[in-house]
Amino acid sequence: MTDQQLSIDQAMALAKKHAKNGQHATAKDIYERILAQQPDHAGARRGLKKLPRDAKDKNNFRQDMERLTALYEGGQDEEALVVATKLSRKYKTQPMPLNIRGAILTKRDELTDAIKAFKKAAELDPRYLDVWNNLGMAYQLDGQTEAALDCYRRVLTGNPDDVANLCHTGRLYRAVGNMKSSINVLERALSLAPDSIEALCQLGASYKQLGEEKSALRLLRQAIDLDPNAVDAQREFGETLLQMKLYAASLDHLNR
Repeated sequence: MTDQQLSIDQAMALAKKHAKNGQHATAKDIYERILAQQPDHAGARRGLKKLPRDAKDKNNFRQDMERLTALYEGGQDEEALVVATKLSRKYKTQPMPLNIRGAILTKRDELTDAIKAFKKAAELDPRYLDVWNNLGMAYQLDGQTEAALDCYRRVLTGNPDDVANLCHTGRLYRAVGNMKSSINVLERALSLAPDSIEALCQLGASYKQLGEEKSALRLLRQAIDLDPNAVDAQREFGETLLQMKLYAASLDHLNR
């Protein structure tokens, strides 16, 4: 038996359990996930037909999620973490509580547990792009650059116009020395958002690393003109001048 078949058999057992306990909406969600992987799965089709047309759970999933979201967005991390942990056990097929749990753990620098939460959420719903983005950030903070890159590439596959993710990806490509890919994704980010200080700064930094200082200074100057207090742009501008051995001019920007 393959790992995928084992996973589907486990999901079927869980769906039947939820249906028996009156968690019809949750059971429906599991059956639909199974059918997304195996459209001809007879058991999932039968199970779906047996559910009430207006499938609802005895527990109010939406209300629980709204409460969790309000706690998290309100900065009540301690209580949100407790609630997210409880809801991830209560709704075992739902990735959202795990995603929020991972986000809080990332903020607390508990990266090993955060990565575990995000990976489990991604397994529940591989199409949940926010989870992949968060997992990439956790990997990045943990120094796992290649793993972070894999996550950001997944996000770009699902949403190729995500400027923030393009910038993250470009920076990581630069970190591993893949300058061609770095410049390609950052130029795409800049084409989508010409006034993005982050895209200008990251693309300038990549050109600086390539030794193309004039191109770097042009891009970094645009970023500084948009926001003279853009710290990263001022630093990269100063370091580019330093690379050109223009020491006095570089100090001015580095001091800023």
